[in-house]
Amino acid sequence: MLAAIAAAAALVAGGVYYHRLRAALAALVTTNRDLAVHYHRLSAELATLTTTCRDLARYYHQMKAAVATLATANRALTIEAESVVRAQPLLGRVALVTGAGAGIGQGVAVALASAGAVLVLSDISQAAANETAAHCRAIGAKSVSVVVADVFDDEKAGRLIVEHAISQHGRLDCVVTNATCWSSRSLSARASLVEQDAKETMRSIEANQLGTLHTLQAAAEAMQLQEPLDGSESRGKMVIISSIMGQPMLSKQAASYSMSKAAISHLGACLASQLIDERINVNTVNTVCPGWLDASEADIARLGAQMPWRRLGKPSEIGKAVVFLCSEDATYITGSTLVVDGGYTVSNRLSCGGA
Repeated sequence: MLAAIAAAAALVAGGVYYHRLRAALAALVTTNRDLAVHYHRLSAELATLTTTCRDLARYYHQMKAAVATLATANRALTIEAESVVRAQPLLGRVALVTGAGAGIGQGVAVALASAGAVLVLSDISQAAANETAAHCRAIGAKSVSVVVADVFDDEKAGRLIVEHAISQHGRLDCVVTNATCWSSRSLSARASLVEQDAKETMRSIEANQLGTLHTLQAAAEAMQLQEPLDGSESRGKMVIISSIMGQPMLSKQAASYSMSKAAISHLGACLASQLIDERINVNTVNTVCPGWLDASEADIARLGAQMPWRRLGKPSEIGKAVVFLCSEDATYITGSTLVVDGGYTVSNRLSCGGA
């Protein structure tokens, strides 16, 4: 009897364990099913993430290629900009040239135009100034204006020219004083001191000395009031066109002309000293004349053959020297004299009376 009860109890207990195990198994199956669902979801998300990563990798390489292309383009633009600056170092700078109608003055004006400058040209002759302006426009000058003025006879002429530049363009960055007087008696005819006429002597002084002085005085006043352009240390550049005739030992004749040229060369040094605190550069270019106004072609050929370089200088060569002195490359140069004479002054091949 007791054994039967024990056996019955064992059966009951086994049934309970069975149902518990069955319930546990059902729960485990459900859990596995849930895990399978989660697995498939994670697999789908992983596949999506893989696709996204692949897309991101593609975009990364595309962006990298685009950045490389932009860098190349930027380098090309930088090189192009540097080339423009090298080719046109005075781009947008306002430059005034006196005596611009012919010879050195015309050569300087054309060189400044090639360098990108905005030009104000002055000459005693309207026709000559217009001819130079036409040359400048023909090589691409964007802005060229002409002022007819006689810096020889009118002390206000220099101020008039400078005021024209300021009124037209708002500033004056470069001024080149080239207006001069080639007197038929005091220079071209090689008159000796005792033969030189007093009026001709005063003409040389008024033209070469006073005309230069008055123009530079007005220019200095204007430049002192303006700020340097972006990227520049200088408020303005002044270039005085003088002559090797203003140096000692060069000529036994043309005393008054030589005296006046020596004076403006010294003026350049004085002005450089006075204006250095204002950051205004003043330099002088001593030149050998590229030709005499009343000389024949035969005379010019003969004189050129006597030169150490076997030819006379060209106005364009003086112009290039002026462009350099007006550029940022010459910012640290002031109070200097640049001699552009084909070796004339350092050569002993010519007698002192040869020019």
